[in-house]
Amino acid sequence: MKRLTALLRNRLWETGFGLALLLVFAYIAARHAGTYPSVFADEQIYSHFARLVRLEDVTIPSYLYLSAYGLTNACGDAFLSCARYLNLLFFVGSAPFIYLATRTVAPKPVAMLAAVLCVAAPTSTYTGYFMPESMYFFGFAVLTWLALAQDRMHWAARATAAGAVLGLMTLVKVHALFLAPSLALFMAWLGWNHSRDGAGLGRGVAAAVLSVAAVFAAKFIAGFLFVGKDGLQVLGSFYGNQASEGVSAGATLLTLLPAAWFSLQGHLMSLVLLFALPLAALAWHGASRNARAAAGPQASALMVYTVLMLGAALALTVFYTASTASFGPFDGKRLHARYYTFALILPVMIAAAHSAGSWRPSRAALPWVLAALLAAAIVYASAALPASYLFLVADGPEIVALGLGKPGSMATMVLAVEIAVLALWAMSRRLGSLAFLLVFMPLYIVNGEMTFSTWMSQYRQANAYDNAGRYAREHLTQEQRNGVRIAGDNLGELLRARFHVDAPQADTMVLPAGWEIAPYSLPGRKSWLLVVGDYKLPAGVATVFKNAQFALVAAPSNNRALGEAKLSAPFGNGLLAGADGLAGPEGWGRWSNDDQVRLHFAQPLPKRLNLFLTMQAFGPNVGKDFVVRVGGAEQRVKLAPLRHEIFLQFDTDGLQKTVTIDVPQAVSPKELGWSGDTRRIGLGLERVEIGTPAD
Repeated sequence: MKRLTALLRNRLWETGFGLALLLVFAYIAARHAGTYPSVFADEQIYSHFARLVRLEDVTIPSYLYLSAYGLTNACGDAFLSCARYLNLLFFVGSAPFIYLATRTVAPKPVAMLAAVLCVAAPTSTYTGYFMPESMYFFGFAVLTWLALAQDRMHWAARATAAGAVLGLMTLVKVHALFLAPSLALFMAWLGWNHSRDGAGLGRGVAAAVLSVAAVFAAKFIAGFLFVGKDGLQVLGSFYGNQASEGVSAGATLLTLLPAAWFSLQGHLMSLVLLFALPLAALAWHGASRNARAAAGPQASALMVYTVLMLGAALALTVFYTASTASFGPFDGKRLHARYYTFALILPVMIAAAHSAGSWRPSRAALPWVLAALLAAAIVYASAALPASYLFLVADGPEIVALGLGKPGSMATMVLAVEIAVLALWAMSRRLGSLAFLLVFMPLYIVNGEMTFSTWMSQYRQANAYDNAGRYAREHLTQEQRNGVRIAGDNLGELLRARFHVDAPQADTMVLPAGWEIAPYSLPGRKSWLLVVGDYKLPAGVATVFKNAQFALVAAPSNNRALGEAKLSAPFGNGLLAGADGLAGPEGWGRWSNDDQVRLHFAQPLPKRLNLFLTMQAFGPNVGKDFVVRVGGAEQRVKLAPLRHEIFLQFDTDGLQKTVTIDVPQAVSPKELGWSGDTRRIGLGLERVEIGTPAD
């Protein structure tokens, strides 16, 4: 009878767990229904690579993710909805693995509750984007289960399986590579902790080596199967170029430290506000021998795993933020928590682990000291964090969900409850941990949903860029859409329009608002110009459609391409034999460093020349006349501050081999007080192409 009762109780818990996950799935699906895409350039890039180009041609080595999400092409125009449902399958499908991992340290009901809370948490907002976060979250849940399943697998099998999963995760997001050292250290610690002697240390080292070998074996074997030898690159061309640019720009650990320290403070304050109790438990476990003895080896493994994994992801985050801090006034203030948000299942698991302790009040003083310190930190961080840092939903929905300083938010109540939960934990570890899971986390999640519902409402209304892109998709054929150039004043919004145009060869051009579109800004290599915003169009263009938001202009192409050169490449191997007045190559192209740039072509230019230059003006040169000369002919152009293509036509004698560009006001960033760069810059040049009229 007792066995039957236990079986029925287990079935009841399992049924409830399944129903809870179904409810979470349905709620999140309804939350995102009818919303337009919102995270650009990311959503456009991932959709483009997954659906519109060959896997061999992508520059981001997320081959596993791109292959899986390329299946959304079967959904036709509903590809975004299909991507969101696929996200949900991965995200909510993580819950069983979170449960299995938590079950090693907590009773079944608590492990189930922890798993449901993890997938109901604000991290679930990532299921609404055409981005790899949901699949990556799933991979980390599987990795965590394997890493913590100490007594259920042979140590060598566990190390190999965990490494293989992490290797596959690198084909979802390459950032997973930075977790490999942490996984190796964890495997080494497991071996040593199991038997603290030479044999245990040897087994730990062997497990560490096996795990790292499995990471790269899985990554390279799968990468090769997906795209051949290009899949054997460690970072891929996109991230490889970023790393090279950082080195060429002189970025070092020492130069990044001030910005990294500022970023780290923001993330630590965020973690204190969200997970004060798990942090207290982690600190108590590390500081108290009695706490470690009472917790047992499984809980200790969870603590070590959390420190290594969350620590590695956090370090990557702060140094990435530091490397971008000079890009703009707000970049260094952004809390890019999405680079470690997948690991935030671990603090919830720590709270679940403490729920298995004794109900009896503790007489230990250290928990009270930790609770008092963290309560003070909560009060401080609640005021300091919003005053100094920038919160964006796409960067870190977890901290946004607190609603600090937002009208109608329950932030004060949520934080007051958190402080009360800390006090309960100091008195009784089990009581406090259960209060964290049963009171604080649900209240925090509900408060976040109130914030997100307001935020998402703005994405249920189409803006001008949505409408322009959808119009082009509905009224142009696939071939015609490949010939579209989209012009507007905001790169992120242009990529939103390009997302809707949904053609691999469509491109964008950023022009300041109200800028007059000159004839040289018409797309000589394209057939259509989709203009979003109030721009004056050149006389004589054929306007196919125009309303208050956008205009579609026919601009028939008349070009036979003869050659192109990217200025990021060395000279002498193609179209360009050399150049004067240009600085060294960077990942995107080159800056000018003189009053004049001279491009020397390897062969004479055609008599009827179509010249395409992808350029941008620097600093005070924006809106001023650049003079472009070929032989005795010259034309004047105005350039915007972001790179865009200009199209010029010249008649030559067929003997010219040089194009000259006069810079109106070469000036160094140092003179402008922007940096220590002493180069006299006027323009940035990314690409040169020549052609001749096709007729």
